[in-house]
Amino acid sequence: HLAALRRTDQDLERIRRWRDAFERAVKQDDPEGLVSTNFELHMAIASAARATCAIGRVIPRAIHHPIRAAMPTPRSAAMIASAT
Repeated sequence: HLAALRRTDQDLERIRRWRDAFERAVKQDDPEGLVSTNFELHMAIASAARATCAIGRVIPRAIHHPIRAAMPTPRSAAMIASAT
């Protein structure tokens, strides 16, 4: 809600770019791209809202890193596939 009220044209363009990147990651079935672009999209929204609290700046980063760390790399995925 606050992003819609406070955003500038530049904010809206940044949000649209990250939304488009997220949609490309979906179409390409790119899990790492999904995590990264989803994170950046939400950070762009928080920025447009002029979020000054921890929810807008700290918590998304705390969520992003454990998710990314848990994602299989191409090498680990290949190792898992060859073990089954």
